[in-house]
Order: sequence, then structure tokens, then C-alpha cells
Amino acid sequence: MSKKQGWRLRVVAKGRELFGLLIKDIGKEEIFKVTIPETGKHLSLYGTSSGLGHHVTHEKYLPGHGRRHSQKVAISSDRFLLRLLMAFLHAIAPEDDPPPKIRSFHEGEIEKLAEWFERVSPRVFRRASQSPVVTFKGPLGDLFDAMLASPTEDKTFIVDLSPLLEAEEQGRELRKEDFIDMIPEDEMHIRNKRFGFSEDFLRLVLLVEDDTVVDLRPEPLEEISEVVSEMFGVEGYIRSISRNLRKDRMGKFE
Repeated sequence: MSKKQGWRLRVVAKGRELFGLLIKDIGKEEIFKVTIPETGKHLSLYGTSSGLGHHVTHEKYLPGHGRRHSQKVAISSDRFLLRLLMAFLHAIAPEDDPPPKIRSFHEGEIEKLAEWFERVSPRVFRRASQSPVVTFKGPLGDLFDAMLASPTEDKTFIVDLSPLLEAEEQGRELRKEDFIDMIPEDEMHIRNKRFGFSEDFLRLVLLVEDDTVVDLRPEPLEEISEVVSEMFGVEGYIRSISRNLRKDRMGKFE
């Protein structure tokens, strides 16, 4: 097993860990695991001859046991990658110049896409300006910074909810100023405050280099999240651990 610690997210409050998440390369596969609460299951992702495979690994069973793996799925990754690519391109495309429809990664189709991208690139990638953007701070900002970090990075991100709990205990009403900042685009940073929203929340502004941003429309991002969930089996894994948690809660009352 790899000695790398992996990418970890820890949500804590007053020294207690409330939720944990791990993404780690263990050699032949990547694992995705909810660590707090401990579920005894992780999602395994691996390459296959036809594309990509995933299953839920039940850790209480030893390797080779017939019940160690469930929800085994092998998919042709090209179909999902095409949906993912088109959803992303629709998100960044100028409203008056959407990407051409393509049905495969065949050379002729890709050439059409390349011609379109060359045409719109100067409008898609632009220098960061002093226009105001809404960014997140506090625990919510920490969470988004963690989500935008590379999942291959060996790093632990801690989101501390203690200030929110202390404010509630003190009877202080939380305001939007506790969660958001308004800053110029050119004050965004590649390591934190990497993205924000336009003042009307109709555009997401993402910093791709120190002085370059790209605008994304939020609607196609829903398609991206659906494709990623289906492609990697995230929804099935969440259902599996949810069943465990329900059984645990019911067991406490028996």
C-alpha cells in the first residue's frame, strides 16, 4: 500500500472531528472514503481494458471473500468523458457562440471543436480586472479551497466550525458578512480565494493562472456533477453508507 497520506478533509468543531473524507492512491486503484463517521466501506476506482471500473469495498471482509465487493460496474469512459467535456465547454462558452455538437472523439469531430475553441479562446480566457467578485471566507471559504485543491495532493484540509458554534452559544446572530467577502478579481489567489461569483451570482469567476480568469455559467455545472457522480459511482457509495448509518441508529434503539 502506498505510504502517501492522500488528500484529506476534516470538518471539526471544538476539537472534535465531525466529518472526514479521504482520497488516496493505493497502487492499482484510487480509493474514496468517508472516514467520519467510520463506515467500514470505501469506493474503489480503477482502470479496465475498456475504460473505467468502480465498486464499493466492504472492509470487514478479507480480500478474496465473495462479499468484499459490491456494486461492481465497468464503463466505457469515452461516453462519459464526452459528456463531461461538452458540459464544461458549454459552461465557459460565450452565450452567442456555443460549442459545436460532436458525437465522438473521432478526428473530424475534434477538428470542429478545435476550430471553435481557437476562435473563442480570446473571449474565454481574460485578464483579471478590478471588477468586484463575491468570495467566501471562514469555514465555508476553507471548504471551497479544499475542494479546488488537486485530489492527488498529499495534504490535510481542516474546516473548523468552532467560530460558528461559539457565535450561536453567545447569542450572536450570524450575518452574511461572516461568510462572504467582496474583493476585486485581481486579488484572487491560486491557493485560496481562487473563485468567486459576480455580484448578481449569474457567473462563476475562476482563477486559472495568477492573472487570468475564466467565466463559467452555473447551469452546465449541474450536468458536470451528475456525470462525475455516475462515472465514479459516488451516488451508489453514498446510498451504501447511508444504509449503514440507518442500521446503526436503529440498533441503538433496539
